[in-house]
Amino acid sequence: MDTLFEPVAWYDIVGQMRRALCVVELMRTFIPFLLFRKPSKAYPTVLEYARKIKAELPKEGKLGVAGFCWGGWPSTKLCTETATQGGGGNLIDAQFTAHPSFISKDMVVEAVTKHKVPYALALGSKDHAFKKSVAEETEAEIREKTGSKGTGEGGYVWDFKFYEDCGHGFAVRAAPGNKVETQGSEDAADQAIGWFKKHLS
Repeated sequence: MDTLFEPVAWYDIVGQMRRALCVVELMRTFIPFLLFRKPSKAYPTVLEYARKIKAELPKEGKLGVAGFCWGGWPSTKLCTETATQGGGGNLIDAQFTAHPSFISKDMVVEAVTKHKVPYALALGSKDHAFKKSVAEETEAEIREKTGSKGTGEGGYVWDFKFYEDCGHGFAVRAAPGNKVETQGSEDAADQAIGWFKKHLS
């Protein structure tokens, strides 16, 4: 991916050939991955595992979940689940996601509003998978639906933070040598740690 997105002059034949080879390699690995390992296909296993973990916790134990990129879909979806199938009680007590992929505005709205699970999002302003503009629309819809600012009014808690000039993947894999993304990844880690300390303690 780094080679593919690296700027190359149109007349740089070797650079363009390197890019073409990257496209072929990505198609060979990424297309089967998308077909057979989409988050929705893996989700039943993730849900079963999360419910088993929740069942093993002490009575007052809390379960937090973090999802990065591909993991943002299941971590968001888990917010809408109950601790047992057909039962009651939240499965998740706090959620954090950074640069999620495959999620939609409706998914996030439901994750925040259905069981009032504290929901945190770290997103780079240059993210192509879940664009900043969509995240801003999502937050506006949540505010309208809940009548809350996300700071606890009516039990609704969320925190959307935008990291300027950071791209997709910055929180776990900042672009080498990019000081802005490196700082963003450190700040996103602090955001996650602070979120879980606040909501799981």
